[in-house]
Amino acid sequence: MTVKLTKAVFNSVPKTKFLHVHGLAEVESPEDELQVSIAEPQGINEAILLLNLTCQESDGFKKPQSLPFSFSTVIFNKLKHKQVQIEYNGKSDIIDIEVI
Repeated sequence: MTVKLTKAVFNSVPKTKFLHVHGLAEVESPEDELQVSIAEPQGINEAILLLNLTCQESDGFKKPQSLPFSFSTVIFNKLKHKQVQIEYNGKSDIIDIEVI
């Protein structure tokens, strides 16, 4: 099972600032559900935001494929991260954060 981050964007323009992360992950069934959470604890490099991706497998038919996932969070202070890294079933991917 692989994971691929496709986009990480920090929207710094509005009063409420958001970080949006998007990607794809391989699953066993199109009925599986993907959930993204902030990893606890974070790593020693504060410039990298660590996320965990988990899959809640369904009892439905099996047809391996890639499903999209997304994650958004409010950033209250200055963004201290430069990259996002996600972990999924022992695999990981990392992407630079685009600031707009």
